[in-house]
Amino acid sequence: MSEFKDNYSFHFNEQPAFTNPLSLVSTGWERTTSPDYQWNGNERTGENVLLFQYTLSGYGLLQTSAHQYEVHAGQGFLVWLPSDHHYGLPNTSTHWEFLYVMFKGNELQTTTRDLVERVGSFFHASPDASSIKILRELHQLAKDGQIRDGYLASSLSYQFLLELYRLQSNVPFVQAPSYIQEAVQFITMHFATIDSIETLSKHTSVSRAHFYRQFRRYTGLTANDYLVKVRLEQAAMLLKQSKQSLDDIAHAVGFSSGHYLSKVFRQWIGLTPGSYRRSTSQATSGKLIVSPPLRPKKKRDTTNE
Repeated sequence: MSEFKDNYSFHFNEQPAFTNPLSLVSTGWERTTSPDYQWNGNERTGENVLLFQYTLSGYGLLQTSAHQYEVHAGQGFLVWLPSDHHYGLPNTSTHWEFLYVMFKGNELQTTTRDLVERVGSFFHASPDASSIKILRELHQLAKDGQIRDGYLASSLSYQFLLELYRLQSNVPFVQAPSYIQEAVQFITMHFATIDSIETLSKHTSVSRAHFYRQFRRYTGLTANDYLVKVRLEQAAMLLKQSKQSLDDIAHAVGFSSGHYLSKVFRQWIGLTPGSYRRSTSQATSGKLIVSPPLRPKKKRDTTNE
């Protein structure tokens, strides 16, 4: 198959009225066989532009400031434009066929910082993943002339990024290294007696920092949040199924006191343990499954820079 380009760019004067909407810049489907296909990220124009590129067949080469990756079918990368990176068709590859999409927005770096920090520039995505299906749909809508205003363009952009978040929050756990699976099993069995989360990394051959990064990648949570999640879910079960005091429940699941359990319970669930226990609402029936509360991003201290 020869080279082809099927690309579309967008400029809408009318945008969603809310502050700093996410805008769709362009999308495309390309196949290149030329070694001249090379892009230097430092030389790209624009500001606050995020590029996602996903390989369909063949492979390309991505070079960041820290790593070099061969980007094969089922793999993709996420980079800012401009930034310190380079990608293109290497001499060892016969072709590179890919889909891409670009977004921009004044708050884009803030809202997607966590995604980029978690997955880095390079990642895997099944062709059946929701994010890739939306990417294909987005390109097809552009090809059919159906993206006619900034509202739909912004909606599709948010849908794609949210599915990308979900994809990276749900890396199949069966793919996790054995030391991560063993750590999760240890928390599940010994949540009430774990004194420090640092003990989980002491019995592995990897650094503590690498262990924590991998734990978050495969569970979607920090190791500490995972431990708190298990303890709270057990506490919620005891609140509904027993008449134990709050202090007794706290000690049974690993909290130091009923007061501390109450504080964390309210932070995560939005109810006091007593309110949860008394509630007969359908919304609080059955096994409670929780996730960590949203936390503000820490601002970097630049006073000494």
